[in-house]
Formats: sequence, C-alpha cells, structure tokens
Amino acid sequence: MSSKSRKDDKQLPIPMNPSNENPFGLMSRSADLMKDKEIGVLNFSFDQLFQMKRNLAQFPCSYKNIISEFADVEIFLISIDSLVVECAAHSYHNWDVAGQTIVLNKQIDRFIQQFVDIGGRFKLIVFSDLTAQFAKDTTLSFARSAALAHLESGPHASDLLFFTNPTVPEWDTLLNDLKPSFLMISTDNVTENVCALPEIDLTKQFESIAFDVLTRSIQFKTPTDLWVKIITDAKATRKASDSFDTLAAAVILSSLICSRRGAHRIYYPVRDNANRGLNLIEDRKLILNAAVVLLDKADHKDSKIDLTDLWDGRMVYSIFDELSVNETVLPSSLQEEFAKYHQKAGLTVPLATDTNEKLFDPLPDITDPLVDLPILYSVTSPMIKRFVPEIEKMASKNTVEEGAVQDYAEFLKDTAQWRLKPIVEPYAQKEEKNEATVVEKESIDDKKAGKGGWSRQKQQTPGAGGKIEAVKESEKSKKDLILEANKKAKDQNLAESEKEKIKYGCQQGKESVIFLDNLYSSLDLPESKALCVFEIVVREGRTIFDQFQGADKQEVRRNKAIDLVGHLKDCFVKHWKHLEPKQKGEVVDLWVSLGFDAPAGFEPSSEAKQKKLNLGINMVHYQLQYGGELIDIQSDPKKDDRISGFAPDGWQQKMFNSVNKGNSALIIAPTSAGKTFASHYCIEKVLDASVDDVVVYVVPSEALINQVCGSVYARFRNKPMKGGKSLFRILTQKEYKNAMLCQVLITVPECFQELLLSRTPAVQKFVSHIKYVVFDGFHSIGASEESHIWEQLLLLIQCPFLALSATIGNANELHEWLNSSEQAKSSGKRKVELINYGERYSELELSILNINDPHGEEDGVVHKKAGDRAVIPLMPYGVYMPEKLRMFSVPEDQQLTARQILHLYNMMAEVDAATKQEFEPCKFFGQHGSKAVWISRSELRRLEDALKGRFMEWLSTDEQKINSILKIVNEPVNTQLAHRSQPFNKEKVADDYIVTLVDDLKKKGELPAICFNDDRHVCEKLANTLAKKLENDEAVHVKGPQFGNLAFKKEEVKSIDLERFKLCGRNGGDPDLYAKMMKKMQENAKSRKTTQTLIKLFERGIGFHHAGLNTAELKAVEVLFRSGNLAVLFSTPALSLGVNMPCKTVMFGVDTLQLTPILYRQMSTWAGQRSFYRPKNLIFMSVPTSKIRRLLTAPLSNLQGNPPFTVLFLLRLFAYVHQQQDILNEEGQTVSTIKQRAFAAESLLNHSFSLHTRREAKDGVLKKQLRMFSAFSFQMLRHLQLLSPLGEGKNFAEMAIHCQSGASGTLLFIYLMQKKCFHKLLSNYKSPEKAQLVMLEVLANLFTNLRMSPFHERNDNLKQVHVTLPGLPPVLTPYVEEYNKTVGGLYKQFMAASSKDGNLFDPAFTVSGKLDTESVSLTEDFLVAPLFDQYSHDESFLPIIDFNKKDHRGRKIQRNAYAYDFYVQESIRKWMKVHYLHHSTAWFLLHDFASILERLAVGVHNMARPQDPLVLVLEELSKNYHKKISKEYKIYLAQL
Repeated sequence: MSSKSRKDDKQLPIPMNPSNENPFGLMSRSADLMKDKEIGVLNFSFDQLFQMKRNLAQFPCSYKNIISEFADVEIFLISIDSLVVECAAHSYHNWDVAGQTIVLNKQIDRFIQQFVDIGGRFKLIVFSDLTAQFAKDTTLSFARSAALAHLESGPHASDLLFFTNPTVPEWDTLLNDLKPSFLMISTDNVTENVCALPEIDLTKQFESIAFDVLTRSIQFKTPTDLWVKIITDAKATRKASDSFDTLAAAVILSSLICSRRGAHRIYYPVRDNANRGLNLIEDRKLILNAAVVLLDKADHKDSKIDLTDLWDGRMVYSIFDELSVNETVLPSSLQEEFAKYHQKAGLTVPLATDTNEKLFDPLPDITDPLVDLPILYSVTSPMIKRFVPEIEKMASKNTVEEGAVQDYAEFLKDTAQWRLKPIVEPYAQKEEKNEATVVEKESIDDKKAGKGGWSRQKQQTPGAGGKIEAVKESEKSKKDLILEANKKAKDQNLAESEKEKIKYGCQQGKESVIFLDNLYSSLDLPESKALCVFEIVVREGRTIFDQFQGADKQEVRRNKAIDLVGHLKDCFVKHWKHLEPKQKGEVVDLWVSLGFDAPAGFEPSSEAKQKKLNLGINMVHYQLQYGGELIDIQSDPKKDDRISGFAPDGWQQKMFNSVNKGNSALIIAPTSAGKTFASHYCIEKVLDASVDDVVVYVVPSEALINQVCGSVYARFRNKPMKGGKSLFRILTQKEYKNAMLCQVLITVPECFQELLLSRTPAVQKFVSHIKYVVFDGFHSIGASEESHIWEQLLLLIQCPFLALSATIGNANELHEWLNSSEQAKSSGKRKVELINYGERYSELELSILNINDPHGEEDGVVHKKAGDRAVIPLMPYGVYMPEKLRMFSVPEDQQLTARQILHLYNMMAEVDAATKQEFEPCKFFGQHGSKAVWISRSELRRLEDALKGRFMEWLSTDEQKINSILKIVNEPVNTQLAHRSQPFNKEKVADDYIVTLVDDLKKKGELPAICFNDDRHVCEKLANTLAKKLENDEAVHVKGPQFGNLAFKKEEVKSIDLERFKLCGRNGGDPDLYAKMMKKMQENAKSRKTTQTLIKLFERGIGFHHAGLNTAELKAVEVLFRSGNLAVLFSTPALSLGVNMPCKTVMFGVDTLQLTPILYRQMSTWAGQRSFYRPKNLIFMSVPTSKIRRLLTAPLSNLQGNPPFTVLFLLRLFAYVHQQQDILNEEGQTVSTIKQRAFAAESLLNHSFSLHTRREAKDGVLKKQLRMFSAFSFQMLRHLQLLSPLGEGKNFAEMAIHCQSGASGTLLFIYLMQKKCFHKLLSNYKSPEKAQLVMLEVLANLFTNLRMSPFHERNDNLKQVHVTLPGLPPVLTPYVEEYNKTVGGLYKQFMAASSKDGNLFDPAFTVSGKLDTESVSLTEDFLVAPLFDQYSHDESFLPIIDFNKKDHRGRKIQRNAYAYDFYVQESIRKWMKVHYLHHSTAWFLLHDFASILERLAVGVHNMARPQDPLVLVLEELSKNYHKKISKEYKIYLAQL
C-alpha cells in the first residue's frame, strides 16, 4: 500500500478501502508483482510502474488533519520505514556527520504522540525486506536500525508488527482481522541530503522481503557498553584504518557525554582544517554496519537502556577533529570510567585529560525573549496588563513612542481625501416601524403544534446576571374565584362531552381507529381515555379477526397485531380500573384469542379459548421479536403544574428546576427526545418576566431558522407585544430587518458574536436585556468550522444558558469546563447542571440496499432490483472484527433494538450452553405461569449489557466463539459487503436502485423517508429520477384499459385512481395546506427554475432540500413534508443539525468524505420522531463497506477544544472593551460600563476549553502561550495602527472588524492599503477591466488557500488559465516581505517566551546545529515541528501569508487559483475539470470568496472617498463577480 503520488509532500494516510470510483483496472499483487530472491526486493516492469503511477493519480487528493478527526475512532497502520525516510527529510537534520539519533527519534516520538494525546489506536508496521535497500547506504541503514531499536525499547514496543513483505499471508491476516481504516505511508524516496546514491529507490521498494527474527536480548547496562561491543565486533570484521581507534574513542566519549548531558550539550567549533578523509568514511561505515547487525538481531523488549540518544554524529565528529590535532578533550571527571571502556574495546590511542572539562561547560544563557523584542509599543490597558502581567518587563532596543511614526489614516485623509466613516451594523441602523410578523400555520395536531402547551407565569422581575426569581403565589382575586367556579361548572359537562367525541369517532368507519388514536391525547378524564382505548382495541381486534385468521397467516398476523397488543397493554397497565366489567371481559377474551394466558381471576369465553388469532409465541419473545416499540422507555413522566398539555419526563423536570433557579444547563439527550420543546419553558419564563427581556436562540445553521420561528410562533403567538415589538425576529447575514425589536431573537453563531461585541449603543442596550441564551445543536462546538465561535459565545455571555445536544463523547469533561467558567463569570452565583438522558425514543432497525455486483457488465436495466428483497437486515455486529473490537470495544452509545438483542442471545446460546441457560429471556425477565411481563427499556438494556459483557469476555478467553458468532451474523450481508468492498460508481448505483427501493418502502408502509446526500446535485437527480418514473407509469396507466373504463366517471373518481402514482406521507397529507403552499410557490415560479422543478416534484409527493433553495422554497419543503404531503425527501446534511422533519425511514444515499460518525448519528435520528413513527428504519444505499464499518463501530469523538482566538478576533474584543468608559442609550441611561465589558472579555481570555482538554495545558504552558499570543496580537495591532495604547480601535480597525473572514489576508490587505501599494499598482492600468483582473489576482492570493494536489497535471491548452496562483505582483513583494519579517519575528519572540526555558526550539532538535530563530520559518509545513514541547500551533495563530511556503522536503506548496480562473474562464465545466473541483464544493468556495469581495468593497467604501480608484475597482469587481456566479450557475444547472 502506498500513497498517491511519487511527489507527495507528506506522509499521507491511505484509506484501506478507498471509496472512490475505480476508473481503472487495479493491479493484482499475486499476478503482476515479481519477487527477486537474490536481492530481496520486489521488481516491477516499466509498464507496471507506469500503470501503477497512473492508477494512483486517478484518486482525488485533499489536505486535512485526519489525525485529529479520526485517530481516536479509527485504527491507523503507520509504516516506520516510511516515517524514518520522511522525518529524515527535514532540513534541520545534520547529515554531514551521519545525523544524530536524538533528532530522528524525537521526531518519531512527537509524531506518535499526536495519536497518544487524543487516545488514538495504531500499529507500527515494519517490512523486513526493506533492509536490503536501506543497507545500500550506511548512514540510512543505521538511522533505520537505531529508530527501530528505540521504538522496541520504548512504550510503543507492543504496537510494533514485523512482516517480511506484503505478499506474506500474515499481512493479509492482519488486514482481515484488524480492518484498519488508514495506512500512513509515503512513496517518496530518501532525499539527497540524506543519501544521493541512485541505486537506492524506495519509491518502488516500500514493499519488500525477509526480516531476520530477533533472537537475543541486549544485555548491556548503558549505551556505552553497547558501543564497546559494536566496536569490538567491527574490529573483528575486517582490518580497519589507522584512524579507526581515534574514531572509536570519539564514539565512546560521545556516548558518555550525551548520556550525562542529554539534549543540553555543547560541541567543539567546527575546524576549517579538519582532516576527514576516505579512511574516516570507511571506518564510520565499519562501525555503523556492525551496529546494524547487532541491533537487528537483538530482542529489545526487555532492554533496560534508553536507546533514544544512541548516536550523535555531530558530537562524534567534533571530538574526532579535536583528537586528530592532539587537543585535550577527555573531561577529568570521566577519566577513570573512560579508561575501562577504552580497555574493553581494545583501543590503543591515548586521550589527554581536559582539566577544564570544556564538554561540560554550561550552555550560553538564553536571554528572556520579552526583554529583547524586535519592536515594542506602549500598552496602558489595565485589562491587558491584568491578563498578561509579563507586559511590565517587556523591553526592546526599538521602542516606538506614541506619535513617532506617521499616522497612515491621517496621511490618507490629507493626500487622498479619505473619510473613515464608521461602519454600522445593518440591524443597528435606523429602525423601521414594526410590521406584523406572519408565520404560516401548519396543519399539525395540537400536541405537535404546541397549542395550549404552557401555563402562563405572572410578571416577574429579573435578578442579577439574568437570574429569574421565583414569584410567591398571592391570594386569589375575586376574578380568579369566579373563573374557578366557572371551570368547575364546565368540568361537570366534560365527561359527557368527551363521550360524545368518542362516539363520533366510532362512527367514522375505516377511519375510526385513526380518529380515536388522535383523539386520545386531547382527552382529560381517565375514564374517557379508558373508553377510547377500549374502542380502539375492539376495532383493531375485529380487523385482524376478519382479515388474518388461520395458521397460514400467523406470521402476517404477528406483525399486524403489534398496535393491538400495544393497546391491550394500555388497557391492562394504564386503564384497567376505569374499565367496566363487561369491557374487561372483552379485553381478556381478545388477549386469550391471541394465544396468551388469561390474567389471574378471569375466565375467558369458550370462543376465546379456541385461540383463533393465536400468535404462537409467548409474550416476552413477542415483545423482543416483533414488539420492540411496545417496550416502555420509562422516562419518569410526571404531571407538572408548571406546564400543561403533557407530562414532562424526569430529565425535562430537572431542566425546569434549573431554569427556576437561574442556573445554566448542559442537556444531552437523543434527537426527538424533546430538548427543544422543553427549552420553551425558559422562553416562557423570560416572556412573562418583562416586556423588555430577551431570549436568544442560537442554531448552528440558517437551515434551522424557519423551524425555530414556526415553533416559537406556534407556542407563544398569543403573547401580547408592546412598544412595536414582535414576538421573534431573525438575525443572519442576509436577514436582519428590525432584528432588535423582539423578545426572542433567533440567530446563528457568527451573527450573535457580532451582536455581543458591537460598539453601537443601541445594540449594547439590546444585549443588556438578554436574560437567557439557548444553544441548539451544541455538538457543533467540536464538529464545525465555527467551533471556536461557539466557545467564545459561551464565555462572553453574562446570563444563564441552555446547551442542547444529542452527541457528545466527553460530556463530563465538557461539563466541568462549562461549570468552572460559569461560576467564575457569576462570582459563584450560578452553576451549570449536567442533564444526561441516553435512551432513544425509537428503535433503529438497520438494513443495507440489496444490489447486484456493481463491477459486473451493464445489463441495460434502467431501474434495478437484486433478488426478492430490496433491503437486507443488518445487525451492527455483522461488521465487527475481533482485533478492532479489542482496540475499540463496542461503542458506548450503540443501543441494539429488542429484535437485535434477541438475535444476539440466540447466536450466543448456540455456541455456549451456560449463556443459553443464564440469559434465557423468559427467565431473565421473570416470565412464569399466567403472569404478564411487560419489558421496560431499562430491563432490556440490562439484558443487552449482560450479553455484551459476556461477548467481550469471550474476546480474550475464547475467540473461537466470537468468530463463530461473527460468521453467523455476517452471513446475510456478506455478499453485499463484498460488492461494496472495491471502488464503485456510487452515484450510478443510487440512481439505478432508488425507484425500486422507494416502491418497496411504499408497499411495506415505511414512508415517509429522508435520503441524505452531501451533494445537492445528487439530491436533485435522485428526486427527478423517482418523479419521472411515477410520471411515466401514470402515462402508461392512463392509456390502458383499466383507466379507460373510468372514461365516463366523474373527474374526482379519476383523480382518486391516479393517487397511486403519488407518494404520500403521514395521514395522506393536508390538501388545504398543500393548495396554500402551491399557490405561494407559483407566484415565484416564473423567475426561478428551482421553484418550477419543486412544484412538479410536489405533485408526486417528492422534494429536495439544500442550501441552494431560497427561504420560501425551504419553508415549502419543510412544511409539506411535516404535514404528510411529501413522502420522500432528498436532502443534504443540513437537516441533521436539528430541523424537525420526522419520518419512518432514513436512507444514506451516496457516500462522501463528509459523512463522519458524528454526522451519521445526527442524521440517523430523524426517523421515528417522538410521538410519530416507531420503530425507525435506516438503510445504507450507495455506501462502501469500509464506511459502513466505520460508521457503526466508531465511538463518539471527544471534544478537544479549539484555538480560542485569532488576532482579528482580539482586535474586535479589545476595541469592544475600550471603546469608552460607559455606553449610554438614547435616554442617557448606562447600558454598559468598561468594567463590565472587561470582566466579560477576561472571562473569555482565562477560560478556554482547550485548557481543560489538551496535553499542552499541563504545567501551565498553554495558558502562558495564550497570554503571550494576546500580548503579541496587541503589539502587532499597534504596529498596524489599529489600536491605541489603551486598546481602543482606531484608523482602519472598523474595516478590519467588518471584514471578519481571513484574518491574515485582511490584516495584510490593510497594511498594503495604508502604504498606498494598491494605488501604485492600479496606476499602471488605464483599463478598468485590467485593473480589476490584477486586483482579483492580488485578492485571490490574500484570501484563498486551497492547496493543489502534488500530482496534478494539466492537459488543457488554456493559456489564460493559471490553475496555480502565480503570487503577488512584484511591486507588492518588498512590502509583503517587510510585513512578514516584522510580524514573524515578533511572533517567534513571544512564542519563545511561552516555553519553560525561553527557547523556541526543543533541545532535542537544536543539537543538529541546523536551527536558529532567524532562518526557520514557522509557516513551513513540518511533518514534525522542531518547536518546544507542548507548543500548540494552529495556522490561524500566525497572521502572515508565506507566498513561498514549503513542505518539510523543501518543495514549494502550490495553491489553487480557482477564484481568479473562474472569473476569466468561459466554461464553468472546464473550470471545474481543470481545477479538480466538485460542483458542490466549487459553489461554496466561490460564494465565500464573493462574500469577502463584498465586505472589502463595503469596508473600503466607508474608509475612502467615493471616487477613489481602489473603491471603484473593488465595488465593480464585487458586482461583476456576483453576476458571473449567478450567470454561470444558471447555465450550468440548466445543462444538468
């Protein structure tokens, strides 16, 4: 297995089962690879090599940190041979002296530590056949051997696995047993600075031959003992030169020195006249070859010596040079010890004693980096000084006094008439008169729509920090007494009224059961509820008796009787005491007819005893096999006077208690458990407390806005509003009108952050009224690009919050952080309560789409179906492998269904008699005699845990049983997994089978369904494929004789006949609502092709949902799907973030890289929404085996914390705090003081989540680094004249804050703009078009950073297309270099100050002599960075752009010129092809870049005069770029 490129710039992780289509024929290893037995390598013909490289290049390549994303949930195989080569490639090695093992081994340790830090699972792989290739160069061979010895003697010895070569059976066994997801290996050869021998070609030979079995242990006390043995063996090998003894003495002395000084060692200066001839090279080879032999044949597992620092070539050579000129080098303190080793090694060369002990001289003192800064500006901010006390000792030879440097803004005002107008947020501009907010009412039952749900609260006064004080109940007023009397009078008629409703329901014929079922939840009296359920039971029993009698229909009867058994259970458990004797008799008779025993004390009728509806199964097994949905969750629901309309679960009551206390809460519960519904209690409390107080509801995506608005409106629409306010408003980048005229603000993280840090008085007044914040989809704090914003919001808000999430791994760790930061913010007055509820409301039945082999020849069938079944049930254990189970165990959050648990028991009982006896379900649940046993979910989990425990026990004690079980459970899906194990055309498979799959779901009553696809194009394509088939089938039917017989019937009859060609959801939909939505859609149909497409799809009960739809279209899709008018919805993952779209079935359509375990968990929960559909179905459609395995076996990822802030964010924060002492509103009232703002800012600065999770936080290193980063940011912003000494924003700070995205590009843009660089550049172009193009090229360089694949090859003739960014125009280069040097130098000094000893580099790397602060660029793409241990780096920290950025091999990294080329390219299809961009990815990239252009244009417009050349170019460019996107995508979508 190798990486994808012969010119790869990193050690790439290769998925073991690539999910890409296979556009070529994969080479067969057994047939095509030839083994040369004599030289021990694998040989390839030229054609084979060419084909292999060509095949590898076909796979798309992307760059992302897969270690942090996958290491703790996937198994990695790491090639140590390749890792040695890649680590050796770093420029800071000193290979002139055969390297230094401490550098190499430290690199390897650092690399592996990345996995260890996040709980990663890995194995270290060594192919012993590679020894022959490494042996061709002594230095390379020794480096490899020393690295292996170091690993074997270290903590990862147990992770080392040795194989002869990849053709041996043991390698195949490992892959089959372990099922690893990634192999980390590179195809690159060793670099010339390590070895320039042309005969060494590891690119071809990273798969090779025999490794000698390790036979004996190293029996040495110290590394020096080992070197003595090596030297002795070397001398015995062949005759050495006259200088051999000198070199050997240098090796022994070097070992003694290094073992005592560690990495903190010094070296003799390099002598210009050093005598290093060929003899020295041969002697070195002789010693290192002997070391290779000894190290390779030794068993290091029980070694007591540390082999990390085995060889330091630089030390050896420096000592050798001194000995060669008879200098004294042997420290007197080592004389006696050295003499013993000297004698043992049989050396004759004498060494003079150095009484001064130069080799033990102390290292030069390191100057405190903070007292030698390259530049220093004054800081007077008390807040900054409190946070960074080290500011007081900062010093520099280049201290810049205030006013000593020209003010760039004043210069531009004077010379170019710039005006620097403030940029006011759109929502803070003059507020318009409020208009009534109209939200479409949805046709949903009262419980779902939330009508009447919440009891009203009395007006309350908010307490400090947003705490809402409880209000004591006052004496009842005369009005209350009258109302109470009226209620009693009304209740007297309630019983008769409810009986009439039930009677009416019983008269509804075939619809009576549905009517009564819906009626049940609205009944108040227990007697009425009992009667209603009884009537349902009678009618369901009659239906089964009439249609499903007989032994031949027993299996069908078992499935059809599930609802009946459930209602019988309700009669026995809930309503028995409210049933009349005659009704009880009928219930018992029906119960006995099903084959169950009559309850004690009841005698069934003779007809019942005939058991005509006998299910032939006892009730325990029936519940497990068929009635999983009947098993009570037992969530402890209780009537609560605080609310009406439903009985809240126990965990919901805890949340209500938390709100009443004014506390915050982290609520973790499965999707559809009722988190959002329960959060409305918080909104209710705030609405009742004051007409001015506000609740902010934060959602992770704009896709969720419509749902939350509808939910809030439905719940609180009767709340009277005053002062022209609305109940709720929306705040997004696109929608912000009158956003602050509301009591419930619904927004997204980035907009809420802007709101909190606004310096506008009106906004701060609004913020001061925020009393609660609800964070929905809280898992986004660790699973989105906005993760850092979520963290910042939690630390900035000064009121309580509710954080709602369904998927968090390390909940306790997260809670600990939230609680500590909340108590700090509230001075101990508030705390965060953890409310964790793990039981899913609905069970999840898995299955896999039944497909034919996708690699076979095309059969010409348009809509395919494989076999009799469209889907095959999938037991999660069917994808497990023993080794992976050992490493990961079973995911903690994985819950089997009742049927799967019974299946697991049956399999385990087959292979173990003790398990069969001990866990037999009837015995386990206490079923005996006529006793009715209704299983609870907690009891079910107890059986599941017991079986899992026994299963995992066998993993270590009896693997044969495990293999037997896995074989049984894998058998039904084995063929399907095999079909998907090789790359296949996923989009084609999905399109081929979607029709037959939906048809099957329709027949089985498993609609509505949502099919998730990351690509919006796939969503639309599948929807159209399905609709077209229904349309064609209808056309054929209309022409047929059956429809012809209806020719003289009414149109209504014909319409009913054609309903079969339309898919319907819950209850067939709502015709009135459908007509209303269609009318609205048709109003906009002329101007939007997407609307026209949706209207046609709606006619077939089909829809699609993605970010490309406008608000009206999204709303129509969501409303119609929820109401049942749509039965199949094709959606991108945006829905999974929390949109309420309940369904029976979830389908995973076409797999993509974005489908991660956490996203899978989110999307899978949308089937079977609470109170709607149980159980739920999940179908894997066009998903590869490797991905299915990963999704089902990966544990929840732990949240690690994010880089808490960037320079640009700190600018916003500092400017917010220091804007002025107090902020007053229009009435002159104080709404914000500097003390309050500073307190909020310090809460954020001091309580980063990363300080609780990351290894770097130990010993306070990370905390100090964050302080130093803040101090650096302040100095840099002062240098750019964006902050005053106090921290106030000045000059172009407004523009920088407004631009938001791309901190590095924004700051560099402002720097160049201040220097009038853009004016100089544009003055060279008279043509506006050319000026726009050159400016576009500049901005593409500043604001895009998409790396090119290293194997990208152009095959077009488009001369004007760049493909890779050419860099900035030469006129800008000197300014950029000056900027990078100043900022980079300042950053290095502050980061060095973060280390324990003030050194930027780790001592283990500085021994190479190749590192110095000036020459090393921190922008270099290191595989292993040489910086000090516990240094935490993120690209967002260093705000510079290195246009000559290199990888660790010294190769320049090329960046994609997509943003520029799109503008000049005529064909969007060619553009995508040339740049290797997928259409969905391309749209987002262009949209983001266009947004940056727009913000820059607005920012510069406010800074400059309207006719400034830069303003004109940017505004025109922004306008034209948006037009280009709109035009090209309209054409492109029309072609699709």
